[in-house]
Amino acid sequence: MKLIPIIYHNLEYPSHINANIKEVASHFDVSKLDNKLVNHQFSLHTEYSATHRNFSSELINNYPTILSSQSKSKNSKPILWISEQWAFEFADFIIKLLNGKVPKIIEIHPPNKRRTKVETFMDYYEIFRNTLLDNGIDCEISIENRNGFMLSGINDFKNLSNEIDKRNSNLKLILDFPQLLNFEKAKKDIPILKNTMNGIKGFKHNVSSFHIWGQKGRSAHMGDMSDYFNYNERLKELFYENIKELFLHIEKDLYFIPEINFGIKDKKSKKDCLKNIVNDLENIGFSF
Repeated sequence: MKLIPIIYHNLEYPSHINANIKEVASHFDVSKLDNKLVNHQFSLHTEYSATHRNFSSELINNYPTILSSQSKSKNSKPILWISEQWAFEFADFIIKLLNGKVPKIIEIHPPNKRRTKVETFMDYYEIFRNTLLDNGIDCEISIENRNGFMLSGINDFKNLSNEIDKRNSNLKLILDFPQLLNFEKAKKDIPILKNTMNGIKGFKHNVSSFHIWGQKGRSAHMGDMSDYFNYNERLKELFYENIKELFLHIEKDLYFIPEINFGIKDKKSKKDCLKNIVNDLENIGFSF
């Protein structure tokens, strides 16, 4: 298999890698997509509920259920997947943004509430998916884990994957490795890291993509995996050994998204961090 690189925030890959798919933001404060970005292959990154939204555009004000999902408090965030009507409005928002374009991938995010039943979410997802299909948008849709949301840990992935299989759904899973390891408290503990990575075997058939990024202290999306594991080389090696065992010899290709927002001041740039992660993956046998 090969890793298909997705361009994140215009971050340049090493020169030997041909990256053609760009990630394009489509959160609730986006009112129009840049034609320069969507005239080529792109991955649509939808609302992820990490911050307060202004809800000031003419477009978003067509959707009362979405508007009602966020309180007026400055620290509040949009609540995702709250009802069937929300799912329909979310789909229509995406349709209007796309304006006839069809992305390679639509990346969605799970309900904010940990106790949301996967069956309920999947009911809402099917409304979303079918509304897109009815409007000519037929592409891969993938869901990313978010720490503290419905899809956070290994058991959450297993439960959702089982429901996907039960319904014969085409929804795919994105493994954001740092968020998963943080939730499972696996970044400092070899036995927990082994158990967490081993748990992926039960749902890897539904995985279509993975995210890798570093972390420095509490600063997420900073640095590379050496920084993430605080320069504990055994933990880093174990992490990559398990990725190799899980995915290197599968038949399908996987998308790779390097969500690196910051380098390490006076030490390495974002581009250096991406190069280091690419080197790590190539050293265990992956190609792009």
